[in-house]
Amino acid sequence: MARIDKSKFSANFKRDYGMIFAVALFFLIVVAEVVIAIGTPILIRQESVWAQRVARQRMISSFDYLQAMAWQGLKEKKLQGEASIFVATCDLLGIYLRENSGKLNAAEIASVSETLEAMQQLYQRMSTRGGFSGETELKFNHILKEQSERLDQVSRRVGLTQEESFDE
Repeated sequence: MARIDKSKFSANFKRDYGMIFAVALFFLIVVAEVVIAIGTPILIRQESVWAQRVARQRMISSFDYLQAMAWQGLKEKKLQGEASIFVATCDLLGIYLRENSGKLNAAEIASVSETLEAMQQLYQRMSTRGGFSGETELKFNHILKEQSERLDQVSRRVGLTQEESFDE
């Protein structure tokens, strides 16, 4: 029987740099896929944490802006009444935020931010109109003069003089 030369059936592999590079690249790709599969959910969670921190910081900045506007309104005479209400509200809200801002979840941060935005709009509308309440000067002299004249007319009809009406 004829002898078959087996060296011609298989390739004679030699260790070379191309093969080592291909195997290393294969394992690198597999490891990268595993890291991406595990790391993506972690990054998404971290992104939501950062989004919540950004929302919290915006809420605090909005609060600081409203408080500064309210303190500025105290300097204007026509806004003093309303501005004092805003300052008192901001003081109470500031105490709450100082104690609880780290504990607020995303929904609570959104709620407080909406409230602050509504308060800012209300304050800006109030400051452009000059306040919702105003001081009206009461003119008592005019009213007293009318009442005095009416009293004199009644006393003349009855026949009393001023001296007699005060003696009784």
